[in-house]
Amino acid sequence: MGKSKVTDYMIRYIEENRIDAKSLAAHAGIDAGKLRKDYKEPLDAEEFLSLCAYLGIRPEQVQRML
Repeated sequence: MGKSKVTDYMIRYIEENRIDAKSLAAHAGIDAGKLRKDYKEPLDAEEFLSLCAYLGIRPEQVQRML
């Protein structure tokens, strides 16, 4: 994967939970390219928090998993 542990974690979470990344990106207002393994740019803080809110994940949970 890329070079952002947070982005890599979120991509893994989306894949493991069989969530449609394209649909998720549209609902969360995020570029779908940031939710693919070959992403060019990692998620920024606002995008990460938007995903957490949409998915019902506490950001602290992600920190413990890194």
